[in-house]
Amino acid sequence: MPDPQASGAATKAPAVLEHYAGALGCSFSMPVKTLVPFTVVEPATLEEHPLYLALFQVDEGCVGDASAVRTHIAALQPARNGGLYVVPGYSQTSPYLPQRIDRLFVEGEALRYTGQASLDPANPEPQAGQLSQEGGRWIDANLEPLGD
Repeated sequence: MPDPQASGAATKAPAVLEHYAGALGCSFSMPVKTLVPFTVVEPATLEEHPLYLALFQVDEGCVGDASAVRTHIAALQPARNGGLYVVPGYSQTSPYLPQRIDRLFVEGEALRYTGQASLDPANPEPQAGQLSQEGGRWIDANLEPLGD
């Protein structure tokens, strides 16, 4: 997958994601430089899916309160017409990830993140982890409760 800046994906992604986020809530925002190329490998078939992964924030339920704003991860794929589209099967975010994820990056072949577990400014609780796909959701296997 080409670099998001070079391919033009970085300029197209915010509008596509804002439209998608409208189904989840209000007050869309997308941090700068949070679009990364990543290849998801389907465990059952070993089929590779080259995608762009993006972070965006939305006020779930349009509550209007900072505590309702949550980070989501969306997978984008180039369309034949030169645009981008959201791949729903790779765009579900686990509720067990930190409420705010500020950075998404690839390290070796691993997709990693940094974020903030608490919204309390006096105790920001930085958090980092490795993401993987499980059942259509982006999870951090170290944080997921057993049996969920």
